[in-house]
Amino acid sequence: MSIDGWVNHLGSFKTEVSAANCYNYYAKLHYGEFAQLNNVVYMSKEEWESLRRVIKTSKYRGVSLVRGKYLAQIWDGKRNCRIGVFEKEDDAAFAYNEVAIKLKGNKAKINKITR
Repeated sequence: MSIDGWVNHLGSFKTEVSAANCYNYYAKLHYGEFAQLNNVVYMSKEEWESLRRVIKTSKYRGVSLVRGKYLAQIWDGKRNCRIGVFEKEDDAAFAYNEVAIKLKGNKAKINKITR
């Protein structure tokens, strides 16, 4: 969905109808009566949100599994910053925590790492 020149990803869904309802919801929210809506069976927000696909490859914030290794990255307010690639998931989470604290101080959301 494009809003004010920016493309916003609304998520991945298990069905086309749930994706269309999500689009309709945000189109109405941002464009009001001028929104161009999909012609689909109405679903409540709770219904279509329950059909979102959640694709997680790590139990830690800022860590994802890419080609067999763990990538740590963080949003710095302007762009996604790549911290590094690690063999172990815990090492990537620890690196994320260090950078998060440097960037965001005591407001940083850090991982609770169990070793």
